[in-house]
Amino acid sequence: MAVPLGVVESVSRAVAFLVFTPIAVGIAAFGVAALSMQYREWTYPRYGITVEAVRRGPKDYAYTDLHGVVRGAYVSGSAPTVKVAYHPRNPADPVQAKSWIAKATGTLALLAVIAVGLAFLALTVSMAVDGFRRA
Repeated sequence: MAVPLGVVESVSRAVAFLVFTPIAVGIAAFGVAALSMQYREWTYPRYGITVEAVRRGPKDYAYTDLHGVVRGAYVSGSAPTVKVAYHPRNPADPVQAKSWIAKATGTLALLAVIAVGLAFLALTVSMAVDGFRRA
């Protein structure tokens, strides 16, 4: 796409397309990947198993799953205990149980990141379309 754009319009427009398109895709992909982690924060406390985790060190908590295995949870906080939730099929992958406001704020922030990435991508596509229309 960049080569025909450079031939038809200008090399600077083709270079801008080559530079900004991967950045836009990367921003959107980061938002989608982070949103999948946010999805776990919504579903695990509701449909998974929620337990108390005891503090072992800075951001290091220990909890016992249903099989009696002591597992580690690396979550934020400095309280002596925090609530963590995990899926029954994957007890080694816990998330910290947060309030719905904290989860909603995180979800909205990640949706904004995805929107910025998609808007940036739309800008690069419109720049390319405009370059081909001028030719």
